[in-house]
Amino acid sequence: MFVPMIATRVKQLREKKGWSQRELARKAKLASCHIEHIESGYIKSPTFATLSKVADALGVSRAKFFAKEDAA
Repeated sequence: MFVPMIATRVKQLREKKGWSQRELARKAKLASCHIEHIESGYIKSPTFATLSKVADALGVSRAKFFAKEDAA
């Protein structure tokens, strides 16, 4: 299943930048609770549009959310 992978990868990529959830949310133009819900897995299926905003804010491709950890 991809949801835990996406949740984990978003958090890893955010922390790698040294950003808080609030900072990523601001850069992605999303509510901070939305980032929290993605990272916790509460949002089971983030939309393509949401993943695109998060990826753009992080400066990575959407495919990065599905990459193996050692490929990060």
